[in-house]
Amino acid sequence: MKTWGRLGVLVAAPLAAFGDFLFRGRTILPGDDYVYYLPLHILAARAWRAGHLPVWDRFAFSGYPLLAIGQAGIFYPPNLAFLVLSPWTANNVIIVVNLIVAGVGAFLFARRLTDDEGAALVGGLAFALCGFMFGHVAHQSISATVSWLPWALYSFDLLQERFSAPRSALGGGAVAFSIIGGHGQMFVFTVLVVGLYAGGLAALDWRRGVRPLLVAAAIVATGTALGAVQLLPTLAVLHATDRSTGISYATATSYSFPRSHVPLLVFPYLFGNAASAGPFTAAYRGMWSLAELNGYPGMAALALAAAGLGAARRDRRVIALGVVGVAGLLMAMGGSTPLGRVVYDLPVLGGFRSWARYAVA
Repeated sequence: MKTWGRLGVLVAAPLAAFGDFLFRGRTILPGDDYVYYLPLHILAARAWRAGHLPVWDRFAFSGYPLLAIGQAGIFYPPNLAFLVLSPWTANNVIIVVNLIVAGVGAFLFARRLTDDEGAALVGGLAFALCGFMFGHVAHQSISATVSWLPWALYSFDLLQERFSAPRSALGGGAVAFSIIGGHGQMFVFTVLVVGLYAGGLAALDWRRGVRPLLVAAAIVATGTALGAVQLLPTLAVLHATDRSTGISYATATSYSFPRSHVPLLVFPYLFGNAASAGPFTAAYRGMWSLAELNGYPGMAALALAAAGLGAARRDRRVIALGVVGVAGLLMAMGGSTPLGRVVYDLPVLGGFRSWARYAVA
């Protein structure tokens, strides 16, 4: 199968996963997607059509700044589907597009690491269709932001090899899209992942000097400048929100993995299922919710990844990615490890809750 054929698989897989919705006129609207995201998208589309920048929502409370909240994704290109399609169709299209973007980015990055398109296809499918992406279907801004994470790593690796304007634009664009995708927590985490990966490479190969860190800084700086159209309005109102004074440690570490629940990353229905489906009919009896405590990539992907660990002896990038993965797992465990207090004390990052989302690393 040639490259285009494999990319076709990555496009077809999300279409097949949601085929019952896409081709039978049904709408993918679980939870927050219906009560929160859909109204925001409809409101923004109406403002665009009227020739106005969607800056204000006058229907909630006494009104609040629509542009500044970020999660409306005012400038995120896929969300413009609401301008030309019915709200129900546009909603479905956006969900599928986010998965395709995630899969193609993971494919390109994995191919870059392994020089093997078969392995890259497995990596792309595993990332696009993992438990994290399905668990957060109701949180469109999370899916949109995280889908650009592999693109940021891919462009970083390209720039490590050789600097060029197109490669720099790709890296900056990936970070910018993670900003305008609308989820501040996952944007900050994307920056952290790129920084950890760069730091790991610099530490493992002293001959590189500080080049990895400089490349990472350049990508983040370019992306932040491009994404300022979303970032600046958010920062402008941040002082008026409850997050300006911080949140308690208990609130910050809520919706994190207790040690007893870490096996969910391998056995996702260990504590039951949120909805009766297939052979997993027992009700979920674990902590928090399966929508947040997710991250299962598939047993086949885990087995193949374990089989490929020997590559770490030949490629320091694999070790650096391992550092990223371990850091993400420990952060996802919240207050279950001593690292939780360190994360809480970090600027910006310590102000977010639901740390189980860091398992995506």
